[in-house]
Amino acid sequence: MTPVRAGLLAIWLLFALLLVCCNYYDWDAFYTLAEVERRALWVDHELPLWTYQLCGGMSRAGDPQSFGLSPLFLLVLLFGSFWGSKLMVLDGLAAGWLFTARILEHFHAPGPAGLRQPYAVLAALFIFGNYFVWHLLVGHLTFVSLL
Repeated sequence: MTPVRAGLLAIWLLFALLLVCCNYYDWDAFYTLAEVERRALWVDHELPLWTYQLCGGMSRAGDPQSFGLSPLFLLVLLFGSFWGSKLMVLDGLAAGWLFTARILEHFHAPGPAGLRQPYAVLAALFIFGNYFVWHLLVGHLTFVSLL
């Protein structure tokens, strides 16, 4: 394993550890939303387009905080609202890193001198920059779709 890959893996594992340990600010609200949509599918056997469990009745279709119709919601269905939400963030970061690296490679973005894999490093700098890391650590799951 090259030092660049080892460094990227270390950053990824550190973020995963922080993500698992972090449960403050907006995480509770998103756990609730994920559980409501999960229960709509598992208990009520219907698509999570509307729910009677939030605010006396609330539309979930078209809400940017709703993940009930997202392919990533399968993680919430399989692992529950807590671990599924955390895995959704990690999966979104992995996809964002992969596609950012491919776009940079396609457009031949200049990288730091001397690196054999500048696109992977530049993509990691973009994904693990302050903006996305702060929002995802405090539970702003709507930013997963921006990656």
